[in-house]
Amino acid sequence: QWSTIFTMVAATGVILAALYMLHAVLKMFWGPVSKKENENLPDMTGREWAAVAPLLVLVFWIGFFPNTFLEKSEDAVGQFIGDFRAKWDESSSDDSLRLWHPDLHVAPEAAEPGEPTEEAAQAEPAADGQREAALPTLTNEALAMRLGGAR
Repeated sequence: QWSTIFTMVAATGVILAALYMLHAVLKMFWGPVSKKENENLPDMTGREWAAVAPLLVLVFWIGFFPNTFLEKSEDAVGQFIGDFRAKWDESSSDDSLRLWHPDLHVAPEAAEPGEPTEEAAQAEPAADGQREAALPTLTNEALAMRLGGAR
């Protein structure tokens, strides 16, 4: 539930930032001239074009041929992802599914699917003296399969 709220707030922020930037560009580049002394200025001189031209070439080069720059970092990124996955697998415990679904109860490894665990068998009696029916529990493998390998 929180991830949905954060996603909505982030998406709203991105949309508002884009609107603000478009409005700013519109006012700065295509808006009316607000000062009288700026009315006769040329748009760009040759020196300004010479300064901007390499930047424009670079912008279009990165847009059309991004692998020119990205392939240099592939080895480092691959190494980082490999190290991260190794640490993730090393640090994850049998209880890691609770991070994704905190309301689920994971059965100990010794329990068979559908059979009550020791915790359920030793449940405290309710106020009327009757034991509450324990929910069926699942082993970690069965739970992971049911959740589609959540991780």
